[in-house]
Amino acid sequence: MEERFTILVADRNRRIRQFLMRELAAEGYRVLLAEDRNDLLRIIRRDDTLDLLILDDELLVPEESRILEQLGNRVPRLPLILHSYSKECVELSVAREAAALVEKKGNIGELKHAVDRVLHSENPSGLDRIESTRHLQRHIP
Repeated sequence: MEERFTILVADRNRRIRQFLMRELAAEGYRVLLAEDRNDLLRIIRRDDTLDLLILDDELLVPEESRILEQLGNRVPRLPLILHSYSKECVELSVAREAAALVEKKGNIGELKHAVDRVLHSENPSGLDRIESTRHLQRHIP
């Protein structure tokens, strides 16, 4: 029997949360939803079944360090995919923590590909994170 991964989707927009939940559940994933920072932090602290976090980067402002600290305290570390309207707007310090950066373009295929790649990688914060950081460094003045 194939392992069923649990993904936490944290996004301020209810429609985006619901859309991602439907799309990821259709792929066989168990999906939990967080609508704000408090919800996100509560779930991260209490649910040890999480395999991946898909995070709207707008939820990081202004408490980025608190959220990243909670992610860093988990053992094993919870892989993070940043879901952003613009890769260029993501802080470099945050990008370094992400296994992947995916822009919200209305095309779910790129996000599904990133989810699959991160969940089936032996080092989910390695190559994708380096590629994402290189992309950001090209756009920082």
